[in-house]
Formats: sequence, C-alpha cells, structure tokens
Amino acid sequence: MSINRTRKNSFVIRLDDNELKQLTDAIAIAGADSRESYVRQMLLNGKIIKLDISKIKEIIALMKNATNNINQIARKTNQINSIYKDDMDGLVQEVNSLSSSIQMAYSEALKASREVRAIK
Repeated sequence: MSINRTRKNSFVIRLDDNELKQLTDAIAIAGADSRESYVRQMLLNGKIIKLDISKIKEIIALMKNATNNINQIARKTNQINSIYKDDMDGLVQEVNSLSSSIQMAYSEALKASREVRAIK
C-alpha cells in the first residue's frame, strides 16, 4: 500500500554526529513539528518563526468571561427593562481591563515578532 503524499520528491543529506546534534538542538529550540518541516522551512525561507500564543489564550478566556457577563446583564435588563448602575460600572471595568490586556499582549507579540531570527 503506497502513501499518498503531496510532496513526492525527496532530498538526502548526510551529517556527522556533531552536525546531527547541532541540527537536533536547533530543532528543539525552534519547537518544530518534525525534522522534515524544520529543514524545509530553513531551506526555503532561511528562518523558523515560533509564536507563543499563551497570551492570546489568556485574552480569549478573559473575552469569554466578559461576554458571558454582558449576556447576563442584557438578559436581566430585558427582563426588568432597566439596568443597575453597579452592573454597568462592573461591565465598564471589565471591558477596560480586557482592553488593557489586549494592548499589552499585542505589544509583547509585536516585540517578539521583531526579535524573530534564524537559529544558527
């Protein structure tokens, strides 16, 4: 049974033990999915871009929390046809906090993208 591959051309390279260790270390540092993908990216682009999305996941969690609160306030407002000042103040505070978190994460991501370079 043959494997159906989109890339059907292969390229073989021979390395000594030291070169293989350097390659393996570079792959680990870059966090590449596989040796093949690392070598392909380095050959074609000359660089590996590794993105840290932990801040984005944190922002998504904050956004889910804020939208849940907004929905609860909207339901309550629709039920009683009014809104309490405390609910509104809490909502404004959450939105401001979320906005600050997004701006900080964006700044960090922008700084990190400027620091991305090929691993040698």
